Amino acid sequence: ELEMNPRVDDIVLKMYVDRVMYDESTKSFIIIDLKTGKRQPTTSLQLGFYAYGLRKIYGVEANTGYYWMARKGELSTGFDLSTYTDEKIESLVRMFHKARQDKIYIPNLESCNMCGFTEQCEWYIKKEKDE
Repeated sequence: ELEMNPRVDDIVLKMYVDRVMYDESTKSFIIIDLKTGKRQPTTSLQLGFYAYGLRKIYGVEANTGYYWMARKGELSTGFDLSTYTDEKIESLVRMFHKARQDKIYIPNLESCNMCGFTEQCEWYIKKEKDE
């Protein structure tokens, strides 16, 4: 695990990259995030943040990322991380930061079983009552 703490303005990001590999044949760096759960992530955003951290902290460009699905013992299909420019990541960080400051929290109803606030969440409670 590699800890990185890049900054966007006065906002410190905390991230832990599981694996960064160098592919000798393509002369490129690859990010691999280890997943132990059943479901494979459907977005490459987490990998995009890691690519940002590698650029900012180490000056390393990693344009491809994978999830290692431990239960299956296989890599996901590769994700193109080149679309996660510094401008895009920094814009997201600023938006997330503003939402947190304004106490705007949008529930992710597909991940309720992973959230530590399930018992207090009006959305989760309402969902239970509706079933």
